[in-house]
Order: sequence, then C-alpha cells, then structure tokens
Amino acid sequence: MKRLELRVPVKLTDRLLSAIDSADGVERVAFGLVSHSSSPGRELLLLREVLPVRPDSYLAPGLHGAKWSGQFTVEVLNRAARQTLGIVILHEHRLGRPVRLSPDDRESGAEQLGAFGRLIPERPHATVVVGADSAAALVSFQGELLQPEAFCLRLLGGNIEDRASTPHVEASEEREAFARQLLLVGGEGQRRLGGTTVAVVGLCGGGSHAIQQLAHLGVGRILGIDDDVCSESNRSRMVGVTEQAVRERWPKTRVSAEVVNRIGLGSEFVPVQSRVPSNEAVAAILSADVVLGCVDNLHARADLQTLAWRHLIPYVDIGLRIEEGYRENRALARSWIGGQIMTLVPGSACMWCMGYLSDTKLRSELGGRERSYLGQTPGTGQVVSLNGVLASQATTEVLRLLTGFAEVERGTRRLSFNGVSGSLEHWSLERSAACSHCENELAAGSPVWRSAG
Repeated sequence: MKRLELRVPVKLTDRLLSAIDSADGVERVAFGLVSHSSSPGRELLLLREVLPVRPDSYLAPGLHGAKWSGQFTVEVLNRAARQTLGIVILHEHRLGRPVRLSPDDRESGAEQLGAFGRLIPERPHATVVVGADSAAALVSFQGELLQPEAFCLRLLGGNIEDRASTPHVEASEEREAFARQLLLVGGEGQRRLGGTTVAVVGLCGGGSHAIQQLAHLGVGRILGIDDDVCSESNRSRMVGVTEQAVRERWPKTRVSAEVVNRIGLGSEFVPVQSRVPSNEAVAAILSADVVLGCVDNLHARADLQTLAWRHLIPYVDIGLRIEEGYRENRALARSWIGGQIMTLVPGSACMWCMGYLSDTKLRSELGGRERSYLGQTPGTGQVVSLNGVLASQATTEVLRLLTGFAEVERGTRRLSFNGVSGSLEHWSLERSAACSHCENELAAGSPVWRSAG
C-alpha cells in the first residue's frame, strides 16, 4: 500500500483531538468508525463517528500506555457491525518527530485489527498514533496487515491540516519566480502547493482564469475536466483560446494545457475530456485534494457536492448570473449582475443546508426533460472581467485552504458578488441539523470494497 489517508470532517476535528489529548501526561484513546474509498494511488479512510473510551472503562495503567475494558471494545464492535463500518483506534504521542508506532502499539494493534477484520471483513481497520505535526498507522486491508509507505491524517477546519508520516513533495520554494509569493505562504506553504492536486471542473469562463492562476501559484498537479470543444463564442471569455483553436475545434482541455505549459512553473496539467458525472470525471475528482467548480447548472453542482461530502474533499464553487438590460425610450436600462463564491468544507454547511440546492430547483432546471438536456442548454451571460473577479477570489480560497495564510471561521463560507458595485459580501453559514444530505452523505465513501488496482 503506497498511501493511506484518514480524513476527518470539520464537525469531528475538535472532538477527535480533544478525545486523545495527552497534555497532562495521561494517554487517552478514541475509537473512530470509518467508511472507505479508493482513488488512484491512495486509499481513504473517512471518519464518520468518534467514540472516546469512557473514563470508567479505563483499567489501571500497565507498563505501556492506556488499557481499557474488553466490554467497551465489544460495544464499539457491535456499533460498527450494525453500520458495516471500519474501526480505527487513535491515541497521541507527544514525543518524537515524526511519531512512530511503538512495538507495543504494533503488537496490540495487530491482534485487535485481526479480530476486527474477521468480524467486519467488508471494511479496512487501523490503529493510528497522532503527533503534533505527524502521524503513523498500521492497517488491516482486505485481510492483510500492512504498514503504508505514506500515511496522512487530514483534519478539515478553517484550512486543510495534514499530519503526515512523510513530508510533502518538495517544490522549488527558493526559486526566484516564487520570491514574492513566499512572503505570504512561506516555504512550507509553497512545498504544500507543489505537492497538491486541484481539480477544476469547467474550463471556459471562470475555469480558464482559475487554471492560469493555479499554474502561476505553482500547484503541482492540475486536473482540467471538460468535454467541450472551442467555439466562436468562447473567444471573448476563455483565457488562452485562439482563432486557430476555434477553427480546428480544439478540446478546451488542450487550450488549458497550452496555457499551463507556457507558464512553465512546474505544474502538471492532466486533461480529462469528460463531464461530471461520467466515470472518468468522477475518478479524477476523487484523486484531488481540492475541487474548484466552474459549472453552469445546478445538477452538476449537486453531483460535485455529493462527491465532496462522500469523500471529504473541500469544494470551492463559483457562479455568475447576468440579467441583461433592455431599451425603453432609447435609454439602456442597467443590467443586474450577481454571483457567488462558496467555500464548502465537508462537515459544515452544504448547498442543501443553505437552500442553494433543493429538489424543487433541480426539477425546475430540467423542465420535464431528461437530464441529458442539460448538455444542450444555452449559456447564461458571461463577461471575461466579471468571470475573472470570481475566479481570482475562488483561487485565493483554494490557496487559503492549502496554506492557511489567513485565519477564518472554520467550515463553509459564502461570498456574494455584486457586479455593478464591484463588492463582495460575506455570509456566515450554519449547518442545518435537519439536512438529510449532510447526515447521509458525509464521509459515506464507497458502499463496498473497491480496490485502486
């Protein structure tokens, strides 16, 4: 197993860290119930529930670490079996950088993981030790006990915090090209960008701006997802499109690839000439650390929302709407220009919570036709400068998520754009306890085993 990640939604991050906090010198243990999914090159454990060992379940400490009653373990096993979920045992080590599993951790972990695997073979199980800036794991995967080559505990909050067994992929943070950028993100932030994969869905208006800016930032891998080809109407709003590209009907992914290659700061561009929710597009999205959606219909947004929540991938969405003015008595009425940037962090408010998505709106968008009709709908009004404003702020949101250069509230946030005044207004959002999408889809992962191989 090359890479294993344990991802924690924002609503569980504080609960987990508090449950295993050993600042007073007392080792504490928490169980996590997890689903599972696979993406190219890595296996994902997705935390659905945190179950701290109850104080009355601890036994007198032995020579090594915490011990607890078998009855508590049985309770956890029964709970996991009812939901067909995997079990992760977590505790904290405050000494050692990076942290390592002790011999006792390995011995006791192997015994417990073997038992979990026999009782719940459909899911992986793991034991994890957490340090201040690193983590290590032993995993039972499809009946085999494995030490992953690289392990990462990913905590979602105001930004993405990774505690990894190995450092991020090195980037040339000392390059003169990034000298001014380093003043904001620092060397570690630049290394983080160089080891990150960002998926951009929709490569015309806003997406073309985002692709260009991500390449300038030095993002290591950019996935461009779009199945369309260039047309004459793209020339006024798509960065990089040329008369030749229109005449020869280049795929939009080819235009974006040329933009990234011309910038030449080391970003790898991966074209995905497909549309959500095709298998190829979904596979690409699952390999991303962050998704940036620049789509023009609610059904595509609903699909991206579902993928983000099921697999705990932060999702930044932009949208622009222009209602054109009309002439009356030879006077031109002002157009209405609005839009939004939504930074959606799984475990916080989702598009359904805030009312942006609803069954009624989705039915209305179809107008009684099949979903394939959406591929033929005429586009809304677009202006390159307005697209650029939204795309720039969305790219900055991605930069903040990855590098933590600014402290903001934890979880989802929405910025509303007034294109006439040129202003952005921040809206605070709370997760709705009644939102069935949050409850059912969050960290749901894949329903059955699905190997990356």
